[in-house]
Amino acid sequence: MLKRAVSSSTRHLHHTNHKNSTLLLANISYNQSANYYNNYIASVQSKDLEEAKKNTLLLYRRILKILPWMRDVYHLPVNEDVLRRRIHKEFESYKGLTDLEVIDALIIRGYIEREEATMHHKQRGHVLKYFSETEVEKALPKLPEFKKIVKEKINTDALLGSATRKNLGKFIKNMDQ
Repeated sequence: MLKRAVSSSTRHLHHTNHKNSTLLLANISYNQSANYYNNYIASVQSKDLEEAKKNTLLLYRRILKILPWMRDVYHLPVNEDVLRRRIHKEFESYKGLTDLEVIDALIIRGYIEREEATMHHKQRGHVLKYFSETEVEKALPKLPEFKKIVKEKINTDALLGSATRKNLGKFIKNMDQ
């Protein structure tokens, strides 16, 4: 069992050590946020595919729980359904794996990605790279809808009318000088 200082979001990592198999560690170099990652050594070691599946589902659920928060904090232009579908698609791409070490390494990488997002080591662009342009375009409001929203918030005719009647003459006089 590894002892380490952890944040509350990584406290639930399952640590096991077995005699007949090698321990898989994910060490982050000191160049990447040395203060935080200095103590962050995550180990996941699955005995069989069933345990690997449980670890994967646990990671999947934990990622889904932070999606609403990520959408708000990173100002993502997509709704939560698109976020969930993208996470599901990423997990489905590795569905056929049977090598336990590879699965455990991917689980560790998933926890690291999640932790980097929650600790703000990622910027908005890093998160947006996971989405295609079509997904983002579908989520954005269309131009007529956007114009309607803007027109409702600001009465442009009233603003332009007062500006042209009162200040246009002064503006032209100042331009001539």
